[in-house]
Amino acid sequence: IMGMASLRRLQLKRHHGQAVSHMTRRQRICTLCLKQSHAAADVSRRGLLQKGLLGTSVGFLHSQAGRLIVSGDIAEARGLLDSSSDVYRMAQDVEKRLRQSTVKFQLENGLTVLVRQRRNAPVFSALTYADVGAYDEEGILGVAHMLEHLAFKGSPRQSVNFEKESALLEHMDDVFEEARVCTDPRKKGILLDRLDIMQREASSLAESNAYGSFLARQGAVGLNAETSHDATKYYVSLPNNKLELFFALEAERFQAPVFRDVYSEKKVVLEERKMRVEGSPMGAYQEEYAKVSFGNNYSRPVIGTEEDIDSIGRKDVEKFFREKYGPDALTITIVGSVDPEAVRLYAEKYFGSWVSSVGHTGLCTNEPLAIPSFSSDDDRCLRGSNSAGPILLRSWYRPGVCDTAASIPLDIADECLTGGRHSRLRNALVMTSKALTVSSHGTFPGEKHPCQMLVYAVPTAVSDLQEVDQIIMSEIDAFCDAGPTQQELLKFIKGTQSAVFGVLQSNAGMASALASYENLTTSWENIYKEMYTVVDQTPRSVADECSKYLTASNSFAGYVYKSM
Repeated sequence: IMGMASLRRLQLKRHHGQAVSHMTRRQRICTLCLKQSHAAADVSRRGLLQKGLLGTSVGFLHSQAGRLIVSGDIAEARGLLDSSSDVYRMAQDVEKRLRQSTVKFQLENGLTVLVRQRRNAPVFSALTYADVGAYDEEGILGVAHMLEHLAFKGSPRQSVNFEKESALLEHMDDVFEEARVCTDPRKKGILLDRLDIMQREASSLAESNAYGSFLARQGAVGLNAETSHDATKYYVSLPNNKLELFFALEAERFQAPVFRDVYSEKKVVLEERKMRVEGSPMGAYQEEYAKVSFGNNYSRPVIGTEEDIDSIGRKDVEKFFREKYGPDALTITIVGSVDPEAVRLYAEKYFGSWVSSVGHTGLCTNEPLAIPSFSSDDDRCLRGSNSAGPILLRSWYRPGVCDTAASIPLDIADECLTGGRHSRLRNALVMTSKALTVSSHGTFPGEKHPCQMLVYAVPTAVSDLQEVDQIIMSEIDAFCDAGPTQQELLKFIKGTQSAVFGVLQSNAGMASALASYENLTTSWENIYKEMYTVVDQTPRSVADECSKYLTASNSFAGYVYKSM
C-alpha cells in the first residue's frame, strides 16, 4: 500500500540516516535491536493487509506460521508441536507466558493500557489502537483516513507563531466553506486559488515534518499508521529510555492536535486514491462489488470517493475527532523491556487529566448478516468487464470475529480451501488447469462487524467463469457435508499454535495482537483461550457451523469478463 504511509517511511529513513552520526553507542545498539524487532512485525502487517485483515485473527495466524517463528525458539516450538499426545501443551505454555508477563489497567477516563514485558533487548514497541474506523463515518466518507494523515502534523508546539497560524487556519476554513457551496465555477476557482495561497502561508508558520523528524532523532523505527473500516492504528518502536517521551508526545497528539495542512494533504490523498482505484484494473470493480454486495457500512471505501475527498474540510476532521476519538476509544499497548509500573505512572501523568468522553460503545454484537435487499436472484451477481479479466469472485455472508462459535470453523474452512499447496480449491482448480490461481479472504473487508468470506479465482483460457464457479460451489458443499479431514484439522491446530508462539517473539507483532484481541474479542486473553477452542474442534462441529453460512442462498458472486 502506497501513499502517505510509504512517504512517511521514506522520510523517516532519510531523517534517521541524518541522525545516525549524532547517536550515542547505546542509541545505535537500540536502533539495531528495533529494526530486528520490527522486521517480524512488518511480515505480520503485510500478511494482514494481503488477507484484508487489520486485526489479528487465529485464521491469519495459522497462515503466517512458518514465517513468524523466530529461529531462537524454533527448536522448542517443534518439540511442543511434535507431541501429538498432548495438543494442549503449547496452549498451556502460551497461557503461562502471557499471564505472567502481561498487565492490563484502565484509567478512570476509560483509556485502556496493555503492557507485556520482554527483556531481550533495551527497546519497546508501542501501538495506539483507536477503535474508530471508516465504518463509523457519518455523511462525508474518507474522514477517518484523512484524520490518520493529519495526526502526524503535530500540535501548537510545532508552530513558529501559533496565534497567527491559528487565525489563518480559521480564515482558510471560511474560504473553503464558501467555495464548497459556491455554484459559480469562475468564483469557485478564484476562492480555491486564494485557498492555495493561504495554505502556503500557513505551512510557512509550522515546522515541516517536525513530529517524525524529532522521533527519528530519538532512535524511533517503524513510525507509521493505518486506517481500516474497523480501526485506526498508530505504530512506533523506541529505545526503552524513551518511554516517558512516547507518552508525552502521544498525549499531546491526541489532546492538543492541530489539523494543519488539510487542504494540501487532500491532494496527496486524491493521488493515493487514483493509484489504488483508477490506476488499478480491478479498483473500480472492487469498489462496486462492495457497494452492491453489502448491506452495512462495509459497502463504503475507506479512502472515500473523489467527491468526498474534495468536500472534506478541516472542520469536518475536527468534528469527527471530537465525536469519535476519546480516551475510552483508545487502547495503548506497550511490549518490550519496560516496567509496567512506570507505564502506569506515565499513562496517569500524561493521559489522566483527559476527561473527554465520546461514549464509546466498543464491540458490536448481535448484528444481522450484512445481506442487502435483493429484488431478484439476478441481483446476487455483479457482472463487468475489464483488462484484468476473466476473474471470478464468490463470497458468503458471515458474522464478525466476535462470534467465536462461527469464526473459528469458518477460519478452518478458509484454510482448508485455499491455504497451502495441497488445499482443496488449489487441487480442484489449479492442478487441473481450470484456473491460474485461487485465493481467499476469510473476513472481507473487515472483521469487527458482519462481513464476507471471499474466494476469488483467475480461470485459464480453456475454462469459463461459470464452470469455475460450479467447481468452487461443489467443493464448498463437500466441505459442509463432512467438514475437514482429521489431517486438515490437525494441520490447522498445529499451525495456529506455532503462529501464536511466533507472534510472542515480536514486540510489534505482540502489541498488534494484544490490542486487536482486546478490541475485537473483548479480551486480550482470547489469544490463548481461542487456542483451546481451536483444539476442541471436530470435523462434525466445523461442518455443522459452516453449513449455516456457506450456502448458495447466502452468497454473492462477481463475474469479470475479459474486455475486448
